[in-house]
Amino acid sequence: MTYMNQVISESQRCHAALGFMHKVCTEEFELQGSDGLTYRAKPGTDIFLSVHGLHNDPNYWVDPEVFDPERFSDERKQTIEKMVYLPFGEGPRICVGMRMGLLQVKACFATLLRNYKLELSPKMQLPLKMSPHYFLTHPHGGAWVYISKL
Repeated sequence: MTYMNQVISESQRCHAALGFMHKVCTEEFELQGSDGLTYRAKPGTDIFLSVHGLHNDPNYWVDPEVFDPERFSDERKQTIEKMVYLPFGEGPRICVGMRMGLLQVKACFATLLRNYKLELSPKMQLPLKMSPHYFLTHPHGGAWVYISKL
């Protein structure tokens, strides 16, 4: 179960369901960029955070393009900088359905892996490229897998 949690977390890092997060500024603040530029946001300003950008930034992740579930081992996940891993948001406005969603994914995986054999179809396009035509993250060309009963 521990390794499955790591695989799910790394999958969410590599391919977050939503590539951005929308927030509305409630009080004035100044944001200092790494390039030295500053931005002053006023209340009511729409703020869009690039979850995809954060999850793939080499300043925060070693070899971000490599799928490595060990990033989320008990030892290594303590080194992940706060507010950099945001598959469900963070803080008081974190997704209220997070636990239910993760529970459903784990139950689905447990059932599939216990009762079925999964194989990639030759139709599956690798490496994965995400389609720009969908609101939620979706692989270009779809996800093609052969599923057979054990």
